[in-house]
Amino acid sequence: MPVLRSLQATPIVQVPASPEPPELLQALHLSPGYPQLFLLLLLLLLLLLLLLLLLLQTQVPALDL
Repeated sequence: MPVLRSLQATPIVQVPASPEPPELLQALHLSPGYPQLFLLLLLLLLLLLLLLLLLLQTQVPALDL
């Protein structure tokens, strides 16, 4: 039985060790965390736009040739 108690205690200790899932849960469920999720989405969109611009810059000279 002490082994089961120690196994049940380990996830509670491991949850604060990995801060990403609780922040995502707070961003999805709680309103104060919503701006964080919105900023993450904006950063992802900006990264996608930068990748598209890089692809267009590499492909356009090839098309002109």
